[in-house]
Amino acid sequence: MIVGIDLGTTNSLAAVWRGDATELVPNALGQLLTPSVVGLDDQGRVLVGQAARERLHTHPHLTTSLFKRYMGSATEVRLGDRTFRPEELSALVLKSLKEDIERSYGEAVTDAVISVPAYFSDGQRKATRIAGELAGLNVEKLINRTHRCRSGLWPAPARQGNLVPGVRPRRRHVRRVDHRAV
Repeated sequence: MIVGIDLGTTNSLAAVWRGDATELVPNALGQLLTPSVVGLDDQGRVLVGQAARERLHTHPHLTTSLFKRYMGSATEVRLGDRTFRPEELSALVLKSLKEDIERSYGEAVTDAVISVPAYFSDGQRKATRIAGELAGLNVEKLINRTHRCRSGLWPAPARQGNLVPGVRPRRRHVRRVDHRAV
């Protein structure tokens, strides 16, 4: 089964193509968005998503977010007595999404298309591929986030009536110019 994953800095999201439509996949908590947060519990077990986000302020030495910003760099993140590269942290988020899809559909997920910001460098794109491989995914393709809706892996933008619950559409700032005054 091939899936589409939006690996976001704040939240991540997974979708599958079924029949002639895209279906967003809820996580184990029934939410469509999974926070891109990773942490360790008091016994050293890895927490991903909402469970980790809830510990972000109470256990900052054991929890991290926004690590995607460091993809492709030599930065390391320390959680307790363990050290992680950004690719490893992203892989934990991808693995969580993969498990949610497998739980929902009862099929093994082997391949993925992952969206990345259009401004990602080659190094950041390579690091995203590595994260996918660490999560047990064959990354078929990386697509720029601006093209994800047109590719058919995600629902059409909100202006066409397909709102994603919990996601606010971005507002565009339009500067109006009165040409008659010139």
